[in-house]
Amino acid sequence: MAEFELVLFGDDEIRWAGSISCDTLAEAMQAVDAEEMALHGDRLLIGVAGFPPAAFERIAEGHNDIEPLWCPRGAGFQPGIAA
Repeated sequence: MAEFELVLFGDDEIRWAGSISCDTLAEAMQAVDAEEMALHGDRLLIGVAGFPPAAFERIAEGHNDIEPLWCPRGAGFQPGIAA
């Protein structure tokens, strides 16, 4: 299992930071969704030690058994700076 470090940003401030142990990136992102802490427009930085984090933006909420949608952000994503 990998230890994914993540930071969830909403309105350009940190709303949650921590780690999740999962086998895959997809499982780690599903765990974030399962906690229902991410909202439309939130940004997520997620990664494992030794690699740069991946950046995503929540672009749609999940409804009626449809998974929430995350869109990859560019490598230049930085909290507090409009992309």
